[in-house]
Parts: sequence; structure tokens; C-alpha cells
Amino acid sequence: MLFLVLGLLFFVIGVVAIAGMLFFSGELGGVGGLGALMGGGITGLTFTIIGLVFIGIGIAMRRSSARADRLRRTGIAGQATVTDISDTNVQVNDRPMLKFTLVVTIPGRAPYTVVKREVIPWIAMSRIGAGLTLPVRVDP
Repeated sequence: MLFLVLGLLFFVIGVVAIAGMLFFSGELGGVGGLGALMGGGITGLTFTIIGLVFIGIGIAMRRSSARADRLRRTGIAGQATVTDISDTNVQVNDRPMLKFTLVVTIPGRAPYTVVKREVIPWIAMSRIGAGLTLPVRVDP
């Protein structure tokens, strides 16, 4: 929600700066006026672009949150057993990304295998291993 609000705010400020630049372009003359016009245009364009990027990020975050909420509400409860863990040689914010092979078991359905990549904090590394059983929710 924060990205949407900031995005809209930046976008409006950018559009107002561009509109102000266009509106006052005839009234400001000389070299100083040209600098003010260019500054207003550059500022307006920058704020507009940042606003659009923030709006896009906000929409993506909102959709992701809605999917997670729907899965928590309507997902079928099951268990996943870790059968294999391997390093991907990728780190995100100095945390390792691991590749997990999981066998997912849902009541009334045949078990199936899933491969999932996840960034894991170093402090949790000692608790993770083959044979670990985790609660999961599966999209019906």
C-alpha cells in the first residue's frame, strides 16, 4: 500500500511540475527562465517516472499479497518432506539460496515431487535437513 500511495504522490507532483513548466513557458524569458523551465521539466519527468515505477511495484505487491491470502484461506492443508537440499551458489543479501526437493502429501491425493528455491537465513541452516517435514498449503 505504501508504494501505491508514494507512487501516486510522485506521479501527481511530476505531472504538476510538467504542467507548471508548460504553463509558465511563455512568461519566463531569458537564460534564467530557460534554466527554470528545464529544471521543472527534468524534475517533473523524473518524479513522473518514479511514480509510475512505484505504482507498478505497489500493484505487483498487492497482487502477491492477495494470492498469499487466498492460499491461506482456501488452500488444502498438507505436508512436504524434504528429500534433498543443494546449494545454488546464489546469495541474496548475504543469505544462501538453496534448492529443495520436496515430496508433497495431500490427503486423498497421490504424493508428488516439487523443486523449490528459497533464500534461507544463516541462523536457520542448522534446522534444515533431509527428512524435515513442513506444513504446506496447496492451491486447489
